[in-house]
Amino acid sequence: MNHNPERLAWTVMLLSFGMCVALAISVPLGIQSFLTNTTDPAPLVLDVQQGAVLLKRPASSDFILVPDQTTDVPDGSIIRADQATQAILTMRDPDLVTNRVVVQLYANTEVTLEQASSPRFGVSPNPHRLDLFVTTGRVRINVLNGTNRGVTATARSPQGEVIFTPGTYAMEVTNEELQITAREGEATVSAQGSSVTIEPSQRAVVRLGQPPEGGLAGERPLIVNGSFTAPLDPAWRIEHGPQDETEPPGSVITTTIVGRRAAVFERTGPSHAETRLVQDLNRDVTDAASLTLHFAVLVNFQDVPVCGSVGTECPMMVKIDYRDTSGANREWLRGFYAVNDRNNFNKPFCDNCTRRFEHQRVLSNTWVSYDSGNLIDVLTTPDGFKPTRITRITFYASGHSYRSAIIDVELLMQD
Repeated sequence: MNHNPERLAWTVMLLSFGMCVALAISVPLGIQSFLTNTTDPAPLVLDVQQGAVLLKRPASSDFILVPDQTTDVPDGSIIRADQATQAILTMRDPDLVTNRVVVQLYANTEVTLEQASSPRFGVSPNPHRLDLFVTTGRVRINVLNGTNRGVTATARSPQGEVIFTPGTYAMEVTNEELQITAREGEATVSAQGSSVTIEPSQRAVVRLGQPPEGGLAGERPLIVNGSFTAPLDPAWRIEHGPQDETEPPGSVITTTIVGRRAAVFERTGPSHAETRLVQDLNRDVTDAASLTLHFAVLVNFQDVPVCGSVGTECPMMVKIDYRDTSGANREWLRGFYAVNDRNNFNKPFCDNCTRRFEHQRVLSNTWVSYDSGNLIDVLTTPDGFKPTRITRITFYASGHSYRSAIIDVELLMQD
């Protein structure tokens, strides 16, 4: 057998060199990949706003009733909001200070959390990620801008998939179709190998087994600066109701709460006062198919139980002034309160209003979203007079001492 020591030495040397080069390349790449792609579960909070919220974790075969709040929502969990139920799912930064995605679940909605993750290491350029599957129902999705890391948020349904940029969106899923409306921001809607992008005030529809239809006229916002990201003036003005002139008036300021701008109403005093935030609209709604009011309310403190003796002293109230087809000027009033009245002396409705609408009790120190439903139906009188013009919307706090807040105010009209 012919041996060539020189060839063997070169072979060993070249193999060793190749292994050395491979290790020199693969080890740093492996470390870089580990630092870049390793994730941890993102902190989540599920808040029950009203009603009974059910949760099924992936390790369980049964739904359980959620208490007021839980942070134990692992990937694969199913959240179900039944009739007359609302909940908020919030994804936070790992620092537990900054909210990144806020998902409002309305009644009769089922959502599966597919993934909620954040990069483990600060050197990673990857974004936070939230992936949802909306089986049925209606959700409102707020994707918030980050200061040092972006967010990728997606929502799938049986009909298609939506990728969201920072902004606010309404998504509704039925057996037949997916509807997505962009309030702020842009969203890409995909199905059947086709995609469309919708911009603010646009809407897309995806019917089962069909490509998406985009660029449709969305619900038109009638309120200016309902997000309170700009100064209150000139869109809003602050007014003060009847009160003792020797006592201090209330105040309305804007500040950041749960990552969103809020209007905060506050007053301390021994006797009655009102603090109002008013916007003149003067918008024709004669041919509107729908008119819906959305906002979230927080009641921190009130000293007058329920809404006072005649039902007009809630710590937060909303009033819409409008004109109907009879030519009459009318108003619609709803209140929100946290403190009940054990003696049942104070009224949970406006006692001296022409039409009575029940006020809503909310949990103290908890954000609760309000969805009016179609106000065209609500505002139509029993004798058939429909609203023709919305003249003004007013949010006001009433009582002696109170602290309350509102965020994400929208009055949306669909032609």
